[in-house]
Amino acid sequence: ELMSTKDYSQVKPWLYKGSIWETESQYWTWLRGEVRRIWANYTVAKNFKTSQMIPIPAAMKPSFSKLTKKVGQCCQCKQLFVGSKLQIDHKEETEGCKNYKEFHDFVDRMCMIDYSEMGVICKPCHKVKTHAARYSMSYEDAAVEKEAILILKEKRDKEWLIAQSIKPATSVKLRRQQIITKLKEDNNATNI
Repeated sequence: ELMSTKDYSQVKPWLYKGSIWETESQYWTWLRGEVRRIWANYTVAKNFKTSQMIPIPAAMKPSFSKLTKKVGQCCQCKQLFVGSKLQIDHKEETEGCKNYKEFHDFVDRMCMIDYSEMGVICKPCHKVKTHAARYSMSYEDAAVEKEAILILKEKRDKEWLIAQSIKPATSVKLRRQQIITKLKEDNNATNI
């Protein structure tokens, strides 16, 4: 087996003259995105997703387009979705991609996996799971944060708080916290 003796960890493309990356962080973020684009077209992942699709149960047919023949079940919320609304989930989260060593681990975790390490997940659940992993929080707390983020993004925060009989705080940051607190209270009340 031929092995290169070059220490590639010493290569720093972000320092090259004319580089499109101004910082090391920008470089690793770009490279991570490129690997994710490869993953999106990865044959193993596509074949896995196809293998998880089932004919629509008779009772569910009215819920889907007449053109839809198969659906898949989200591993998180257990609802059925058409294939275009599902993504492939790595059961074990990948670590970051912020340096040479992490990059190799990231590529291995992204691409060198088998079916037992994958699941199909709907896009909203995947966003929540990713948020939970990124910020080291529970899935439930991440779901609350993502809902709060959506309310703020749609600029519905003040009206939402007023509808909950809460006087909106003066800053976005404080309103976000008010929303998160109220959503958590509501979740706790429904889980009793």
